[in-house]
Amino acid sequence: MTDLKERRRLNSDKLKKSCMWMLRSSPTADEGLRHIGRQKEIVRQMDDESHTIILKVDCAARLFNSLDPTPFRERDLDPDAERFIVEWAQEAPRSARLEIVVQLPVQELATDSAAMICEAIQHNFGDRAVQTRRELRELLGEGRRELIVGIPTLALSIVCSQLIINVMGSDTLGKVLSERLLIFGWVANWRPLEIFLYDWWSIALKRRFYQGLAAADVKVVAA
Repeated sequence: MTDLKERRRLNSDKLKKSCMWMLRSSPTADEGLRHIGRQKEIVRQMDDESHTIILKVDCAARLFNSLDPTPFRERDLDPDAERFIVEWAQEAPRSARLEIVVQLPVQELATDSAAMICEAIQHNFGDRAVQTRRELRELLGEGRRELIVGIPTLALSIVCSQLIINVMGSDTLGKVLSERLLIFGWVANWRPLEIFLYDWWSIALKRRFYQGLAAADVKVVAA
């Protein structure tokens, strides 16, 4: 019992010392309160699992590709702006809720371009998700077409390989021809197997990533 009380007293002394060090480390009480506020804000963001991407531009039109002739809300983002958003979004945890904040000068907030920024950004990444889904569909279609050729080729190679063994016996030449035919049959299926085992997965992840960006909360605020 005495040892337990002694450990509690030591822990209490350590806690007091650490608190005193935090107070001495803050030049003023206001700064200490601001520090605590920042810590609470960090904790709140972690609890919400949000990831905020901030873009600061001097003109709303700079966010978009000036060479794109489509209406403003359907226009592609400027390549540099899109690359910036994508790179920062890739840093976010997979389960994080994305938020895009565009900071504009006060005089720009009243323009028609600023009013359509939210819709335009969401449309841009929604269009990227549609393009990626189309790319995935084309890739899977290519894999199915190649399987139509590859599977019969493999089956024919197996049959011919067995026929060679039956006719020529198990001598060296017969084994070489038989194995070559089997290798040829599997090589004919190399590309479709690569598509269905590996290639489609990366495109599916990219589609999910763009869908997350298209569903992000977009806000326009004064810089």
